Amino acid sequence: MLLASRCRLRAAAVGLTSIADRACLVVERFDRERTEPSLRVHQEDLCQALGLTPDFKYQLPGWRVPSFSALSNLLDEHSPFPGLDRIAAAKAAVFNFLIGNADAHAKNIALLYTREGVRLAPLYDLVSTACYPDLSTELAMGIGDELDPNAITSMNWADLAADFGLNAHAFEHVRREQAATVFAKAEELRDEARVAGWHRPILDQIVDVIGARRAQL
Repeated sequence: MLLASRCRLRAAAVGLTSIADRACLVVERFDRERTEPSLRVHQEDLCQALGLTPDFKYQLPGWRVPSFSALSNLLDEHSPFPGLDRIAAAKAAVFNFLIGNADAHAKNIALLYTREGVRLAPLYDLVSTACYPDLSTELAMGIGDELDPNAITSMNWADLAADFGLNAHAFEHVRREQAATVFAKAEELRDEARVAGWHRPILDQIVDVIGARRAQL
């Protein structure tokens, strides 16, 4: 999540702290207004917005919902700035692919009911599942119609661009630039972790995954 923020993607703010001698990850709520008292900002995850139960948070072959296309349709219908939210959602899909997050399912994508209207919520629950061999590698939602990350080609990315109403050639430039940025920022963050004392070997694995996914993309 910190890496996403470093790459100029909107993500929930996170930090490390120690509580009762235990290391803790603190995530700031983005569904609250900083008032006195604080006010709740209504949000719906993609399952709720599509009228699906949590049992259907993963896209299966041949399913049209949940999907990035369905998300794009919701943004077109309800967002006051659909173009901005659609490109943000497309870049989030690229980011999840690069970090090896196969668990970006429909309950890990949300819409916020802000004062200006329904907007794509900040990213949250970002995990490099590719670094855990016991977890499924199949994507929670397909790039184009492809759920196998190793089988994704430029044609699938062009399909994703179409799903979000983006020009395929322009989106190719965006994702190549994004891949370079994510890899560079991941290396920086890994090195900072080493200096600050919170480095663990899995951070090296995550950087390796990003490097491999960048080459594939």
